[in-house]
Formats: sequence, C-alpha cells, structure tokens
Amino acid sequence: MLAVVFFIIFCVKREKSSVILAKLLDATCCVVRRPNVPPLPMDDSGDSEAELEDLPVPSYWHHQDAADHFDERFEVSSRVLKDIQRVMNRTWKAIATRDRKGKAPRGIRLIAGQRIEDSKLWANYAKQRETIKSLRGVCISPHMLDGKPDTGFVKTLIADESSSEMWQDHLDADAKEYYLFHGTPPEAATHISENGFRIDLSGSNAGTMFGRGAYFAENSSKSDEYASEGNGIYRHTYAMLLCRVCCGSFHYMTRSDQASVDRALNSGRCDSVLGDRESSVGTYREFVVFKSAQIYPEYVLLYKRVTEEDSEDSGSESG
Repeated sequence: MLAVVFFIIFCVKREKSSVILAKLLDATCCVVRRPNVPPLPMDDSGDSEAELEDLPVPSYWHHQDAADHFDERFEVSSRVLKDIQRVMNRTWKAIATRDRKGKAPRGIRLIAGQRIEDSKLWANYAKQRETIKSLRGVCISPHMLDGKPDTGFVKTLIADESSSEMWQDHLDADAKEYYLFHGTPPEAATHISENGFRIDLSGSNAGTMFGRGAYFAENSSKSDEYASEGNGIYRHTYAMLLCRVCCGSFHYMTRSDQASVDRALNSGRCDSVLGDRESSVGTYREFVVFKSAQIYPEYVLLYKRVTEEDSEDSGSESG
C-alpha cells in the first residue's frame, strides 16, 4: 500500500522553485564548551514535537512557515537531479565490501527524486541540531581525525565546477551537518520519508559494526551495497535517501569495537561514530548516529543500476 501511495503522490506536483546557490566552508577547529555533560538519550521516540513558531526552514522549500504544519513532497527539478547525479558519480568507487550482495554494478543512474517537506520531522531535527550546538560548540571535522588534515573532507561537500548550482543550502558547519546517503529498498525509503528513522530497528539489514545506530555513507557506491530491488511498480528500481545528518562530536574508529562505542556514548562527549575503514583497509567511511532526531530524510532518490552489460550511452552522466 505504501508503494502505491508513493507512486500516486510522486505525480502530483512538480517543483517550481530552484535551489538557492550556497557554498559551505567546513570548520576545522573544535571548542567543546561543556565536556562533562550527561549523555543524550539513545532513543528519542518519546520526544514532544518541537516548537514551530519562528522556526527557520530551508530557503528553497515551497513551504516557508513551519507553523503551517505541512507534510508534502515535491518532484525534484531536472537541474537539481543532474547535480545530485554528479555527486553520486563523483563519490562512486569500484570497491565492494562484504555488505555487497551479488555482482557490483559499474554505476547508478537516477530516474526520479522527491524532496520531503515535513514540518514535524524538520522541527524535531532542528531542535536536536541546536541542542548539539549548545552542548558542543564547534566540533572537529572528519578530515582532522585521521591525522591527514589535507585530505579526508566529506566527499558530498566537495564542490563540482560542472554543477549548475549547489543543491546544499546552508548546512551548519559548527554542528557538523552533512548530506549523506542511505541505501534501502524503495518501499522502506517511502516509509522513512513519511515517519523518520527507527533507531530501534538498526542492524536488521546492515549489521552493527560501529554500534546500533543509523548508518550513512559519503560514497554512493557504499550506500548502494545496502539497497535492494523493489517490488511491483519498483521492480528493477532501487532507492537511496539523501539525508541531512547532524553528526556533532565524532567518536573516531577504524575497526569494530562495541565496548568502545558504548563507553563513548555513555560519556556524553560524542553524538556519532565515524567508522573509518577507508584509512584502515582502503574501503569506505561510515557515519553512524543514534538518535532519529539527528536525521532529516530530505530527498528520496529512485535509480537503476548500470551493469557491464549496459551500453555506454545508458550509463550515468559523466561527472
């Protein structure tokens, strides 16, 4: 039923407004204002709805007053979709991990996308982002954590000169807010975009190498490892969510160590885990958060996998 609803809603409204140009300079210093704070709750399912009055929303959204209590989705413009495709192409790596089921494709080709505008989900996310900022100050950036400050910038933030516009709008550098990918079946993408993430279900599909949280990737090829083909109208179609993720203070790891994750979270000094298998074994980094309010699922992306059997002209647009 969710799949049918998604398909109907998808055709209702075309996006008319373009994304406002914006560029983000990532902060590289860290000032922890309150190091001895109590740990944040691990499950925010009981949180009340955040105050909507005077709450800023992204400037490119159709709805500009959060107090209107909206919950709509808008088809992504072809121009923005092309820019997202370029990011997906640029972050694709021909590297497979044990999470990959079957033969790896050589790329992916976007076929459609929706932007989610949900005042309740946004209010809870914005509230959590401000809470993290007030507790942490300016947090250390990922590229400063591996001892190689000249590299290691979050890949979705790297500017692409061929892009017609920056579809990222005023991400919060202090709170370490990033756009990150999350691969999932199309039906699950629909459910998450309507209801948010369920942290209590973490690990049911992707495992818990870096703790029982929601897993995100800066590389589209990593998130594709977690995606699976849909059913019915989604046959031969895969899905990714492009989410705003407020990472805050990272606990940096290069290998699985659940006890280390538990200690870090219980200390109250971190909000997320950066699992850096790229540095240790040359694969990928994963970003893990432990509260659903740290995630806003802003874009639902539907795509096809490009295989070796496909002709060159049916592949992804070169980035």
